[in-house]
Amino acid sequence: MKFVDKNIIGVEKAKQLTYYMFRADIDTTKTYVGLQEAEGESSTSTNKNLPILAPIGGKLLKVFLRATTDVSSNTFTWRLETQNTSSNTGAAPTIIGTQSGAGCSRQTMATYDFTTGLDSGTNVINAGDTVQLSIQSDSATANTTYYITCLWEWNLT
Repeated sequence: MKFVDKNIIGVEKAKQLTYYMFRADIDTTKTYVGLQEAEGESSTSTNKNLPILAPIGGKLLKVFLRATTDVSSNTFTWRLETQNTSSNTGAAPTIIGTQSGAGCSRQTMATYDFTTGLDSGTNVINAGDTVQLSIQSDSATANTTYYITCLWEWNLT
């Protein structure tokens, strides 16, 4: 991770890309993306490798997906989940934003925009929140490798 030096005059926000991958047959099971390590995915929100800490406030802007099988006929629901600073860090997170859309083929990339047209909620993350991201399909999937990139925006002021 690299942040822009906030001492540069006029820089108030920084964008960051983060990368994840896992291989699983998720079917319709809500699966949490291991934001700390590859293959750290879990269907249980309290798995130790899932959340990241947001030391400053920010937003999830977009999620990008490629896969090793054709999942273009599937609708994927992505959920941005957090635990705020008044919650026990080991407790289950709260869903703050949901976005869904078609999957990708083996040759394409799907983009899920968290800035406009959310199914519900918001994309805003507060300073001190722990952050989790989950994916769920509306129908069966095969054993697939999922390559996920997230675009975040962090407030440096």
